[in-house]
Amino acid sequence: IAQPSHEAELLMRWISELSDLDKALVLLYLDGCDHASIADILGVSASNVGTKLARIKQKLRGVFAQRQRQTDTEKPHVS
Repeated sequence: IAQPSHEAELLMRWISELSDLDKALVLLYLDGCDHASIADILGVSASNVGTKLARIKQKLRGVFAQRQRQTDTEKPHVS
């Protein structure tokens, strides 16, 4: 069995640190549920699902961008 990539491990760790509602929302989204289905399951509006997902994605992009910057600065420069 293949080990998850470093990015996948980072994603799983980041998801585990979300609030219970946000974690459920992300996992349902990753399972392929549409906004209306997620809203019905979690008892929130579909527009709230869209807003929360957009904010979570934005935070996640920041996490990965920060990680990429750290990786870039750790690489030795070849002259």
